[in-house]
Amino acid sequence: MTALVDLPDALADAGCLVRKLDGWTGPQVAGYRWREPDDEPAGVMWHHTASSAYTPNRDKANLWIGLSYWDTDRLYQSGGGFPVVVMANAYPAPISSGYGVRQVLADYVKADIPFEGRQTQPDDPWAGNTHYINIEVVLDGTGTQMDDAVWDTLATVGATINDLYGWSPARHIGHAHHTRRKIDLRDGRFADANQTIIALRDAIKEAGMSQLYQIGIEDPLYEEISWLLFILQGGNVDPNKWSNQITEKLPWKTNVRLPQVEDFDLIGSLTGMNTTTLTRLKADGLYKWGKEIAALREYAYGTQWSSV
Repeated sequence: MTALVDLPDALADAGCLVRKLDGWTGPQVAGYRWREPDDEPAGVMWHHTASSAYTPNRDKANLWIGLSYWDTDRLYQSGGGFPVVVMANAYPAPISSGYGVRQVLADYVKADIPFEGRQTQPDDPWAGNTHYINIEVVLDGTGTQMDDAVWDTLATVGATINDLYGWSPARHIGHAHHTRRKIDLRDGRFADANQTIIALRDAIKEAGMSQLYQIGIEDPLYEEISWLLFILQGGNVDPNKWSNQITEKLPWKTNVRLPQVEDFDLIGSLTGMNTTTLTRLKADGLYKWGKEIAALREYAYGTQWSSV
C-alpha cells in the first residue's frame, strides 16, 4: 500500500492539524493506482483552487490546505481560523493534473532537477494524476498574498513528504510547470507561479532542516566537528568519525534552527579549523552541514560552552 497512508501521522508529528476524508486510504476509483514502481508517486504537483473558499473532496486532490475552524468542513484563504491539512486520498485523485508535458516528469522531477520557467510546450496525450501527489491550496490566484501560517504549513507538508519518500525539493512542481494551460500555484508575493514554486522549494528545504536529526549519523566526514564534540565533552569522547560515543552521546534533536555564518566562525576558532575548510563549510555547509553544526552549537550553549 502506498506510503501516503503514513503521511497524516507524520504531519501531525510535525505540528500540522490534519483532517481525513472518509475512505481516504483506498482508491477513489477501482483500479486507479500509482503508475511508478512499487505503486508509488514520483513527485508533487502544487495547485490553487482559483477561489477563496473550497470544500475538500476526493476527486481533485490528495491533500487540501487552507484556513478553517473545527466546526466547518470548508477551507478559506483568509478570514481567521488556523491552517488545516485535509488528507483526501492516499491513491491518485481521478481529477487533478490533467494533460501536460511528460518531459517534465521524465527529465526533471524523476531526475531531481528543478524545472523552472512557464510551460510553453503543447500537452502530451497523458495525465499526470497517477504519477504526482496533487495538493490544492485554497487561494484565488488573482494576486492575493497567501496567509503566512498557510505558507509555513505548505513548507512543512513538502518537507514531510520529502522525508517520507527520500525526495529533494526538486521533486515539487507547480501546475503551470506541467501545462501551459494553467497559472497555479500563484502567490501574490511573487511575480508568477514559477517564482512561487522556486520560493516554496527554498521554504521546503529550510523546513526540512527542522526534521529529527542525530549527531554523527548523516555527515560525519569533517573531523573538526568530532573535535568540537570532543572538546565539549571534556576530552572524554573518542573524536574519530563513526565513533559509537559520538553517535550515542547526543540525543535526537528537534526543530534545530538554521545556522548562521557566525556559527561556523565560532566552531572554526574553537577547533583550529584551517581557512580552506572553514571557507568550504561556509560556502556549501548551510544545508549540507547545517543540522550538524546547529545541533552542536545548541548543545554547547546548554552545557559547557562557557567553560571552553
